[in-house]
Amino acid sequence: MSYKWPQKGEKAFIAGDYHNNSPVHADINYIRHRLSPEQLAEGFKEAGDKIVKELERGEDIYHPDIYFFPISYLYRHSTELILKEIVRYGLYLNIIDPSVKIDLVLESHNLYKIWNYAKQVLKVFYSNSPQEELGFTENLINQFHELDKNGQAFRYSRDKNGNSTVENMPAVVDLKNLKNKFEGLYNFLSSTLSGLQEGFSNLSRF
Repeated sequence: MSYKWPQKGEKAFIAGDYHNNSPVHADINYIRHRLSPEQLAEGFKEAGDKIVKELERGEDIYHPDIYFFPISYLYRHSTELILKEIVRYGLYLNIIDPSVKIDLVLESHNLYKIWNYAKQVLKVFYSNSPQEELGFTENLINQFHELDKNGQAFRYSRDKNGNSTVENMPAVVDLKNLKNKFEGLYNFLSSTLSGLQEGFSNLSRF
């Protein structure tokens, strides 16, 4: 079996034989001026979903163990992107005090800290709505946070101190269940973000 190695003059990011119906050509110009954090969040989520769906076919030569980390990272990063956008709209709507050093939170990868600010925003903005969903949401977010507190554990085999990141992971994970549970978390966060955006849009009209 021969393996492909880099060749002279190769370019990775090219248009190729582009046509609108190609399933593998990304039209970056189409999204260049409209790409938003929530669209990126959706992209990371869909990428994770596609891996799980492919694994469900049972045709992969590799055992699914190796895919746990990239799938979990894609879902975790999707969550982080939406939470940060919720916090930003909390600032736009004057729910979060602008004097708070929120930049430190938005630059962080600590889901627990980001969620605590996002939760404040949702409690105020949706004050007339049932609050128990916030508890259910927090439960799932905390599970991601406990396994990866700084956005590094799902990306590397060892942390900055040389410790194995695998040691803190569960012994076995059902990836289909992970996908299904994240679906609910994503739907809740993206729908509440949409409400915040609509509220800000209505406020901006006056």
